[in-house]
Amino acid sequence: MENPSVLIIDNNPQVRKLLAIALKTSDFNVLWAETDYEALFFITDNKPDLLLLDLKMSSENKQFSISRLKDHFPGSIIVISDRETEGGIAKAIHEGASDFLLKPFRTSDVLSRVRLFLQRDNTDPDKSISPLKDRTVGFLNSVVKRSTNLTEKEKALLSLFLHHEGKLITQQTLLEKVIGISVENGPQTLLALISQLRKKIEVDPDRPTHIVKELGIGYRFLGSSH
Repeated sequence: MENPSVLIIDNNPQVRKLLAIALKTSDFNVLWAETDYEALFFITDNKPDLLLLDLKMSSENKQFSISRLKDHFPGSIIVISDRETEGGIAKAIHEGASDFLLKPFRTSDVLSRVRLFLQRDNTDPDKSISPLKDRTVGFLNSVVKRSTNLTEKEKALLSLFLHHEGKLITQQTLLEKVIGISVENGPQTLLALISQLRKKIEVDPDRPTHIVKELGIGYRFLGSSH
């Protein structure tokens, strides 16, 4: 992608300036908006490639949400947040945001995250995922160099992680897609399932490097390339 564009949605001029300088120095085209209405205008009119969205940005529309934003924008949304808004991060990720950055952040971290998701948005994810066969997963993503026998639930969980490698997946999403939200003691069942899967794919299950928990919000699957 040549000179991709990034839309910064943040009503803090200092944050906008910091992000804009870092992005422009790295040859990104930069747009910025202070409110949700301005953001939707730029998304429709300028069609940016990626959004950097502050969770505390000014909202003129009480119905505004990440899920509604995704109705207009198919690309990656990286949310920016303070540590005290972890609940907001979880909600944003569950609604469709790709990842998050916590303040204060280093501009190098912003740039690496932006490049990562722009690259993924322009790559067919199905081309890099090995097919799942029966109860055995050909785990060929340089994480485990052998086939591993998995239960059906473990296979479903690993498949979900592989399809969203590097991305934060909320506990709510894992419950809905793997366990079932109506299952009694669902969170405890999920923890047990993750523990079982770690024992089969991690070198040291007590110090996991592939299935990593973050901020009490959810989990991120990291392959050997991270």
